[in-house]
Amino acid sequence: GINAEYGKQWYQRRVRVEKMYKLLFNDDSSVQSKMKTLMKMEGYEASGWHDSLEGATERTLNYRVPLNANLGPKWAEVIEKQVVTTNSVAAKCYIVNCEVTNPNVPYGDKFNIVKRYCLTRSSESTCKLRLTSDVHYRKGVWGMVKSIIEKNSKEGLNEYCEDLCMCLTEESAGPGIKIRKSAGGKSAAHTSSSSRHTLRPRSAL
Repeated sequence: GINAEYGKQWYQRRVRVEKMYKLLFNDDSSVQSKMKTLMKMEGYEASGWHDSLEGATERTLNYRVPLNANLGPKWAEVIEKQVVTTNSVAAKCYIVNCEVTNPNVPYGDKFNIVKRYCLTRSSESTCKLRLTSDVHYRKGVWGMVKSIIEKNSKEGLNEYCEDLCMCLTEESAGPGIKIRKSAGGKSAAHTSSSSRHTLRPRSAL
């Protein structure tokens, strides 16, 4: 089964859509570098982009992130398959589906998380980003477990979106501007070369 979408997060940035695509999916981009730090990724490996039999372009990421659970594993192994769909049109719109599995977490064989990034050109110099997430169940789970899975997934997506928005805002603000999250999740800009973000453990998306 497929659950209702979470989030439906929208962002509009003064950046060309093709640059936004590179910021989100190029491993050498400043945004990706910051997100890896914020998520405390370890053991990151990425396959090269290649064409699928369906005509899409895809790659697979492998990494691990810390868990905040009192019981069970302290790290979640993450396998993330990213697919640039055939509906994408260079310099106009990009639709990227990401299927995330966590094989070593409890009930990790019963579900996966599917994120969808939709980048659309608004003008020559601006674009919109729409990010949604679903829980896909591969096997049946009982009610309490399902509630826990969906609660953790929703919290993980919300935190991911907060961090991503912060990194994109820093990118738009220019060199020397750092964004610090407040306790309520809002961001404030300040100029500092020694700023630190408050990090907390998270579950993988």
